Amino acid sequence: MVRIMILGLPRTATTFIYNEVCRYLKRLGSTTCIFEPFNYEVMHNIVKTGRHFHDKAGEVIHDYNKLPKDIVILIYENSKWLVDWIENEKPTTPFLGSNWMKIVKTFSILFGNVIVKDVCLWVYLDQVVKALPGFHFILTRIDFETYYRKMLKRFHMIRNPLDKGGVGKFYRFFNSLQYFRDVNEVTFYQELKIIHRRYEEFLSSVKTRENVHVIDYRDNMDRTLIINLLKEVLGW
Repeated sequence: MVRIMILGLPRTATTFIYNEVCRYLKRLGSTTCIFEPFNYEVMHNIVKTGRHFHDKAGEVIHDYNKLPKDIVILIYENSKWLVDWIENEKPTTPFLGSNWMKIVKTFSILFGNVIVKDVCLWVYLDQVVKALPGFHFILTRIDFETYYRKMLKRFHMIRNPLDKGGVGKFYRFFNSLQYFRDVNEVTFYQELKIIHRRYEEFLSSVKTRENVHVIDYRDNMDRTLIINLLKEVLGW
């Protein structure tokens, strides 16, 4: 039995890694794959239609249908924190929702292999690693300049001043809800720089633990690298 959590900044190949790991482990035995439990858009689509399509990877693998209904409802209702944070300057919902730790601990009692992937949970990385000692953590790492170039296109798609490029909510979380009112490439660069620096700090605090595995990412993710890492986790 193997339990893996895949975390990282948005747009750093976490979905690609998740899909590869899920496909590989499902061939070996009972595996429950949980995709983006703290993302309201994902959860809304899955609860309402049973499916979610990623803009790069297409239809995502998930096993929410295997979970007890009350757990799915808990995850779905909790995911509404995101709406509050991207629509309101002063959200009243805690970042990740009031039940984020309860949901995290639920993952440890699921049967069989468990794979969880999320791009928001890293803000509580140290707490999560401590709460799930039986999990292996795969964390992606990317240098800032590469990340900025990669995210610039996304910034021009998501120009919400409260969530610039889909990552501004992290800046507001780390800066007591403060943010740059002007929406331009300069302010996006400044916010993204702080977000990236905090992520690097969190990585440094956990990367020496035996159950933490860091994968460096630039423009493409090597499938062979993922499979070799998975075999290491499995002890093969």
